[in-house]
Formats: sequence, C-alpha cells, structure tokens
Amino acid sequence: MNWIEEGSPRTKRRSVAATTPGAAAFLNADRSVPRASFYFFSFVVLLIFAVGPLAPPPIPADGVHDILEALATLLAFVVGALALVRFYTKKRGTFLFLGTGFLGSALLDLVHLLFSMGVGQGAAAGEIADVSAVSFTASGAYLSAFLLASWVAWRWEGKGEQRKTIQEVPVYLVAGLLAVGLILLLFSLPLTNVFFPDALLPQPVELLPAGLLLLAMVAYLAKGQWRFDAFEHWMVMALVIGVMAHGGYMAFAATPQDAQFHGAHVLKVLSHTCVLVGLLASVYVTFRREEEAAEFAQTANTALASEIDFRRKAERILQESEERLQDFLDNANDLIQSVAPDGSFLYVNRAWMEVLGYSAKEVQRLNFYDVIHPTCRDRCARQFRAALEGEPQAAVEIDFLTADRRVVRCSGSANARFQDGEAVATRSILRDITTQTETRRELEAFQANLQALVENTGDAIWSVDRSLRLITFNTAFSMALEARTGREPNVQDLPEDAFPAGDAGWYREMYQRALKGAAFSELRDEEIGGQERSFELFFNPIREAMGITGVAVFGKDVTARRHTQVALRMAQEEAERANVAK
Repeated sequence: MNWIEEGSPRTKRRSVAATTPGAAAFLNADRSVPRASFYFFSFVVLLIFAVGPLAPPPIPADGVHDILEALATLLAFVVGALALVRFYTKKRGTFLFLGTGFLGSALLDLVHLLFSMGVGQGAAAGEIADVSAVSFTASGAYLSAFLLASWVAWRWEGKGEQRKTIQEVPVYLVAGLLAVGLILLLFSLPLTNVFFPDALLPQPVELLPAGLLLLAMVAYLAKGQWRFDAFEHWMVMALVIGVMAHGGYMAFAATPQDAQFHGAHVLKVLSHTCVLVGLLASVYVTFRREEEAAEFAQTANTALASEIDFRRKAERILQESEERLQDFLDNANDLIQSVAPDGSFLYVNRAWMEVLGYSAKEVQRLNFYDVIHPTCRDRCARQFRAALEGEPQAAVEIDFLTADRRVVRCSGSANARFQDGEAVATRSILRDITTQTETRRELEAFQANLQALVENTGDAIWSVDRSLRLITFNTAFSMALEARTGREPNVQDLPEDAFPAGDAGWYREMYQRALKGAAFSELRDEEIGGQERSFELFFNPIREAMGITGVAVFGKDVTARRHTQVALRMAQEEAERANVAK
C-alpha cells in the first residue's frame, strides 16, 4: 500500500497549493522604486552624453550610419512580427498598434537606409544626407504616433466583461496607407538642405516625434502597470530612450558626421531592443502563468476526483491486480514455477503443464526433483539451495522429463521468496530451448562438416570482406601462399600483405569486380616452388540480406589439364600436317 499513500492526490494537492502562490507573488511583485530609479538614471546619463563633448567615431561615418540603420530596420521587423503574434494569442489593441507601427516604421527605415546609401538617386552626398535625415524623422514620427495609439487603444478597450474589441483590418489599412503615403512623399521631396548648423536647434522637425514619444511615455507612466508588468517596464524604457534620441540628439545634429547624429541612431537601436526584450518577457510570463494555472487546475481536478473514490478504487485495484497477475502467469509462454524448500510444487502455470504434459492433479503429488533428468539433478539441487540462501541464480539450465519420458531442456533464472527473513519458496521463470539446442547442435555439426570439406579439398579456398581484408582461408591456400611468399597469411591481411607485390593489384581488381555483383572465373599462371602452375580462379560475391558483404574465391590447380590440352592440340596439329603432306 505504500505506493498509494506516497502518490495520493491529497499529497499532490498540498504540494501544488504550497508552491503556486509563491510563483504568482514573484511574477506580480511591485518594483516601483528600482524601475523608477532606472528610468531616472538612464535619462540623466543620456542627457549628460547629449550636452557633453563626444569623440567622433573611429570608423568612417557612412559605414557607421548604414550599419546602425540596417540593425534598426531588422529589429523593427522582428518587433513588429512578434507583437502581432502576441496580439493573435490574446487579442489586445496595444500589441496590434505596436505590431503595425513597428512594421510600418521598418518600411520607412528601409527607405531611410536606401536614401542614406544613395540608391537610385544619383545625388550628391550632401543631398542624400539631407533626405536621409528627413526620412529618419518621418520614421520616428510614424512609430511614435502608433506607440501613442497603443495606449489610446488600451484606454478604449476597457476591462472585464465590458471590454471592447478592436478590429485589426481597419488598423492594417490605415497603417499601410500612411506608410505608403510617407514613402511617396519622401520620394517627391526636393533635395534641399535640412541641416541648420548655425541655429540653436539644427533640426527643429525632430521635436514632432520627440513630443509624441514624450506624450506616450507620460501616458504609460500614468497607466501604472510598469511597476508590475515586465513588458510595460521595458516599453517605458524604450520611450525614454526614444525621446532622447529625437529630442536630445537628432534635433541637435548639425551634420551627418557629428556625434549627435550617430548617437541618435544608436539610441534608436537601443529603443527597439528594449521593446523586443519587453515582448519576449511578456511571452515568457504569459506562458509561465498559463502553464502554472493549467497544471494547478489539472492537478486540483484530478485530486478532487480521486479523493471521492480513493478508497473504493484502492480495494478494487488490489482485487484486479491479483486477477491480472494470475491471468498473466497462466497465459505466459514461459514456464513459471514456485517450489517449496522440500521440492513440492506450490504453483506451476499453464505453459508448464502443457510443455511437460502433466495434469494439475499429477503436479500436486509430484516432487520437483522427480521431473528432472538424472544427469542434471545434482547441479540443479545445488543451484536451488543457493537461491534459498539468498543468492539469485541468473542462469539456470534444467533438463525436464515429460510425462511421456521425453527430455525438454529449459533455461532461465531463479530466486527465493522470503517471509519474516526465512526463505519459503523458490521462483523460476524458464524458457523451452529444446529446439534451439538441437538447431545449435545441427549448425555446429554442419559447420564442422563444412570445415572438414574445405580443409580436405585440394583446392585453395579463401574469402575477403568489402575492405578486401582476408577473413577465412583453408590450409591449401595457406600453403600455396607460404610457398610463394615465404610467410603464412593472416586474417585481416590486405592483398598487398598476402600476395606477392606484382600480383596484389590483379587480385584487387578481381575482388572489386566481384563486389559489384559479378560471378566469374579467370585462368592465371603462377610460379610456385620454382615451377609454373596454372590455376582456374572462381570469384563469387557473398550475398546476405544487407547486400554483398564480401567475395569467396575457389582456386583449382589445372596445370595437368592444361598440359593435356596442349598435348592434344599439338597432336592434332601434327596429324593435320601429316594429312596435308600425304
């Protein structure tokens, strides 16, 4: 019963109830002071860098700008896509406007990047820089408007049962038309100077996106969720950086090469990164809460349902487990027996009786050692005594005598069942291996006969694997090679190791030919013991289920046959010449 008590639903419910509130409290903790301090510190640092002297970048200005703008464009696309994914998981207008705003801004940033690179313009560098700056402002104003609209959407939707739903199609249409309109406007702008280096504010147009971002920042701060929500926190941080990028840096950029110009682009990348971090944190927190809620609900429901019928099921489980165990033992294919220390049978299953041919009544009056063949009786007695002493027998072989006095060989394992520290029975699970044993013996006899046949034939027989390494060979092959090379061949020898240097290449070629599936024969003359001998070599691929695994070769000495053929041919030619002369 320990398994029921340790895994009871009541225990599980107490465990979940004890841990879940802690996780929820951690996710909803009030972090007002550290986050507000972080905003203030970030603003002060950015302000100091904005009004203080900054060293120019150590790399060419155009390269710095293009890299930063490409990175900002990529981040805008990623943030926009992720925000829309977040919107469709749980439709909230905030994420809809964020997604469309960042995707539209990404398109404008792409145009801005193309302008800065002078793609298709053919304009001077100064004119390109001017339009590049205007496109930077247009992208910032577009995005800031949608960030402010995301807060407006949150206010309009409301909360609870009265919550409204924003239709995404109109938002997509407005965002697309606005982005396309701004792009067309940028393409139609005259290339005029937009930098006023002598003015107090070299780029006053940057105050438009800076003002919109400032309004959005104030709105999100007033919303108050930045104190608890990770996404809202990083959103406010992105707005702080965005305000400084447009109002503190880009607005004071006198030329496309100065520190304020590059600083604005760096802050733009940081702002996009903050929103991306916030979205990822929001996704993580959402999934974490959903997972915890689902686990808690599932566990609570399971515990409640199990609590009702726990006792009833426990009693039924015990009864069913006994029935299943009995059914399993009776219907197992293996022979299962339980024997008392005195050798009387306590239990045998159906397969035991069917294989050995004893009835249930006969088993009741039989002793275990009465049904064992005398040749293995002493060995089995020792093994079962060892099992009763607490030593499990992992490998037991028993030759049983059946009811009709046949011998059935079984193999298996045996151990003892203890009660109050005393062995009360041995338990054995055995498998009939009679057929397997006979098959093994037949195979061994066949292999012995085959080995004798191979060894006693006068022909050389050998085989190689797919790597052309020698795997088997008979004495005739070994003696022939030893006579030619002065050394005995060894398993794993390559052709260069086994044959004379001049013959190895020919044998390699024949092996490769046979490995491709061809069975063929070749006549070859070889010098053995100072005499030239003729051999007919038969090459046959070794085919198995997995394919061709090697080559078997039979070498037959046909020297006498070839001499006879030569003699016959010469006699025939002599007779023909005599006939012609006659």
